[in-house]
Amino acid sequence: MNFSQVQQAQPPGPPVAHPLFWLLLLAVTHVAVRVAISPALKWDEAEQMLWSQQLALGYGAQPPLYTWMQWAVNAVLGPNVLALSVLKHAALALTYVLMWLAGRELLGPRGAWWASASMLLLPPWAGIPCATKPIRSWSRP
Repeated sequence: MNFSQVQQAQPPGPPVAHPLFWLLLLAVTHVAVRVAISPALKWDEAEQMLWSQQLALGYGAQPPLYTWMQWAVNAVLGPNVLALSVLKHAALALTYVLMWLAGRELLGPRGAWWASASMLLLPPWAGIPCATKPIRSWSRP
C-alpha cells in the first residue's frame, strides 16, 4: 500500500478526532500548570539547570544527552521553569507518538490507540500518589 492509497482510504476528519491533537493538548496543559504553580525550581530541576549551563561528557551518574538537549532549549527559551517543562513534556509526548506509530505498524489503527493509551498505566501517569512525583518535580521524564 503506497502513500496515495492510504490518503484515499482515510477521509480527513476534524482535527479534534486525531490523537495528536489530544496529546498536544495534554502536554501544553502540563507545561502551563507547571509554569503557573511556581517559578521556584525543585531539587532535580535546580540540578538540571546547574548542569545545563555548560556542555560536558557526563553529569554525575547521568548520561549527557538529556542535559545537552536542556542546554539547547535554555539557549532558546532562557534558563527557567518553562524551558525545563517544555523539554520534559516534549520528550514524554514524543514517547507517546513513537508508541502510537509502532502500534499502528504492528497492530493497525485500533491497536495504535491501545498501545499509546497503555502508556497511561506507567507510574508517572497512573495517578498513584508516590508515582506522580516524576511529573510534578523531576526534571527528566
